[in-house]
Amino acid sequence: MPTKAAISLTELDFDSVRASLKTYFEADATFTDYNFEGSGLSILMDILAYNTHYSAFMANMLANEMFLESAQVRKNVISLAKMLGYTPTSRVSSSATLNLVLTVTGTPASVTVLKGTVFTTSVDGVSYNFILRADEVFTAAASYTKDVIVREGVLFTYTHTMNTADTAQKFIIPNAKIDTSTITMKVQTSASDTTTTSHTLQTDYAAVTSTTKNFFLQESDNFFYELYFGDGVIGYQPVDGNLIITEYVACNAGDANGATVFAISGSISGVTDVTITTVSDSAGGGERQSIDKIKLLAPKSYASQGRVVTANDYKTRILEDYPNAAAVKVYGGEEADPPQYGKVFITIKPVTGVTINDTVKAYIKKSLLGPRNVMSIRPEFADPDYLYIVPTVNVKYNPNTTLDSAETIKSQVTTVMENYSNNSIESFDSVFHHSVLSQLISEANTGIVSNILSFSVKKIVTPTLNIVGSYTFDYSNELYHPESGHSAITGGIITSSSFNVLDAAGISRLSYIDEDGADNTRLYYINSGARVYLDNTVGVINYLTGKVTVNNIKPTAVTNTDKTISMNVQLNSPDVVPLRNQIVEIKSSDITVYVTEDVAASSGSTKDYGSTASAGF
Repeated sequence: MPTKAAISLTELDFDSVRASLKTYFEADATFTDYNFEGSGLSILMDILAYNTHYSAFMANMLANEMFLESAQVRKNVISLAKMLGYTPTSRVSSSATLNLVLTVTGTPASVTVLKGTVFTTSVDGVSYNFILRADEVFTAAASYTKDVIVREGVLFTYTHTMNTADTAQKFIIPNAKIDTSTITMKVQTSASDTTTTSHTLQTDYAAVTSTTKNFFLQESDNFFYELYFGDGVIGYQPVDGNLIITEYVACNAGDANGATVFAISGSISGVTDVTITTVSDSAGGGERQSIDKIKLLAPKSYASQGRVVTANDYKTRILEDYPNAAAVKVYGGEEADPPQYGKVFITIKPVTGVTINDTVKAYIKKSLLGPRNVMSIRPEFADPDYLYIVPTVNVKYNPNTTLDSAETIKSQVTTVMENYSNNSIESFDSVFHHSVLSQLISEANTGIVSNILSFSVKKIVTPTLNIVGSYTFDYSNELYHPESGHSAITGGIITSSSFNVLDAAGISRLSYIDEDGADNTRLYYINSGARVYLDNTVGVINYLTGKVTVNNIKPTAVTNTDKTISMNVQLNSPDVVPLRNQIVEIKSSDITVYVTEDVAASSGSTKDYGSTASAGF
């Protein structure tokens, strides 16, 4: 009797399983000269192959969902993260600091602005409500003025009744917009006895006793959150008939970030007028953690064990609890310039905006880091220091190898540079590589024959007008200079935006900064096309460290619409390496692209055909 062929167990996709079945049947003498494709047996093989394929797929999915790294279903990722003691953060509401001045009738000792008082504002034409989360008392001694923190969203209260007979009872807060950091919870004795006891969210299990008035939190289905309590040994357990009263804010995540002007909605008893000044614009709002972010942070949070000692501990804690952080850089004071021992410096690049405001910094320092920080180390914040690449690229293309126009190619090249900035370099410690970007530009369109990419690096400072001040532009990369083997650049390697200063005669001059190639920065204005220098030694330039200073100038006005002074320099290297809290970025408005036809390539001749069409600016 002939030996039948073995079925391959390593093939799991449909086509391979079916081919394996067919091979098996063909080896059986019963099916000699049988037409497998044109018979009813073909349908049976399809069914068997489909069944095997689905079973293999389900087994593979089941295995994947058992591990945090490979799980794809959010519910499973959350369950696996919980095993590491990690709870994903919810949406976080935007907050702002307002100074309120109350005009009060009479002279009462104090006036209370109640919790839930609404302040209205708008961002990009959309209205948002901000509320007080606690009563604020304004006293006559303080002239009825005070700084208050308001949070975006709507205040909700949800009540559960404890039923010990229901062993499957769950305390779900049915609102996907909840900001869990705003939850306050109290337990009322019963519907008839209004005595209440406040409970706090517990994260430090080592401090829990049988009488600790606390509750725990975990994400449930549909982005809802579930409250749960201790068992009477680890944490207090409510009794039958208790009312679980939860108060929280439902918010619009980061949509309300950037609000600047606020107005009070409604009135306050005894107050005829309220003057509102925005101390810090709204910021800090963010979306709930994604699956990828949970996978990233859960193991790191477990490794740090709730402490903040190492740089990674600080980074993990901030990324976990502050969702508006796109990137975080932490370094010790010994790495600062100059060194500042006993400090740790924290820099946060926000998801929206350029920097975080003082209110958010104070919240992170006090609430997120304070309870876990080593007492002898002082956290300090350093704003991100941006190095802006200002690229100019000249592209040549062959119209015989592409159907796209010069304008289309120009748009494609611009998009490539924007994507390179967004995806590759806009983070701490990410290096700008000239050769990488040049290669990406060449691959932007099949018609591109070559490109010449040049760039300068721009830094920006905001001067204080009508005040004598000194300003430092720190590029942290070696600058182009004759000693590096290059020839000197006429007028130096510096170009700056314009600003007004008064000359010795008191005449306002539209002025600029350049350098003399001999370590000095100079202040000048243009007269009849020639540079007239107001100060030949207004500052110094260190070519090796990349630090440029401008001293004792008194700008009276600036021409940049954002009220800044920008300075561009040429580097000695084709790459830009950020240091400490620096971030390299390419702004869309700084990109210049010229696209011209390569006449030699398109005509098949190296003859000079003169001028060519251009799609540049």
